[in-house]
Amino acid sequence: MLTIDRLLIAGASLLLVFVNWLAFHDLFEAHTVRDWLLLAGTLLVLLEFARQLLRSHRRSRPGDGAA
Repeated sequence: MLTIDRLLIAGASLLLVFVNWLAFHDLFEAHTVRDWLLLAGTLLVLLEFARQLLRSHRRSRPGDGAA
């Protein structure tokens, strides 16, 4: 079951991916520092989302010896 935190991070991730697509749709265009910072921020958000999903998956596995 998804918590509100995961839903918020998933929504933010989707919005950031869309904004990055708008910024980087033309690879041959010169990109500003703002574009690169946005891309770096998106990667950080996606890494945090993946970390939360892995952590919740490890907690929910039955029989892992954590009794």
